[in-house]
Amino acid sequence: MKKRQLILDFTSLLDVIMILLFVVISNMSIASLKVNEEASQSAMEAGAQIDRLTGEKEDLLLQLETLEKQSKEYEQAYMEAASSLKELEGTYTKLQEDYDYLKIVTDYDPDNTLVYEEALKRMAKIVLICETGTDAATGNPFVEVKIYRSSAGEADVQQAYAESFKIVYDFRLTKDERIKFNAEQVIAVTKALSGVLRDEVNNIIWFSVQYEYDDENFSNTDLEIISKAVENLERSFAKSCYVEEVKLY
Repeated sequence: MKKRQLILDFTSLLDVIMILLFVVISNMSIASLKVNEEASQSAMEAGAQIDRLTGEKEDLLLQLETLEKQSKEYEQAYMEAASSLKELEGTYTKLQEDYDYLKIVTDYDPDNTLVYEEALKRMAKIVLICETGTDAATGNPFVEVKIYRSSAGEADVQQAYAESFKIVYDFRLTKDERIKFNAEQVIAVTKALSGVLRDEVNNIIWFSVQYEYDDENFSNTDLEIISKAVENLERSFAKSCYVEEVKLY
């Protein structure tokens, strides 16, 4: 009797345990399904967010590339503009200086020393020192002309020696031959002076012809040859050339 009762009690307990296990397993399955659903939803949301961020990243990279390109273009444009501005400033300064000079000259006042000061700033001075001699072979005289060059503001023109040329004579020539010979001498003198003026930037050239006052071998013919050569230079170089005669005592 007791044995049977014990079996029945155990069976009842086993039923209760099975019921409890069924309930627990059912709850675990439901929880597992819920977790899976939540994980799947989170994964979908994360994937969507990744896609969105990927698109934003690509847009930002494209914007960055565009900005870098524009930056280089703007930098190049800036450099070109700065270069043009510098060139324009130089042109403006030169035009302003020319305008100021022309205004001073236009409003000429004999008592205004600015006219002379401005002229000196724009002038290059060529000193021609004439020394005469006699050719030992022919007995004919010649004039050796030494060229000294200085720009405005240089005090000692004697230090700027350039070159020299000779004006020679031949008393055996007839009048017509002498005219032709003098013309050739003008060409030679023009060539010699051209070499001195080739790189000259000043627009006003002052030629100072200096010779000994009592030198009998220096004549007006020599001055005429030099003057005609200077006229040739004025036409060739489009500069304003002036000649002064200085007798050294």
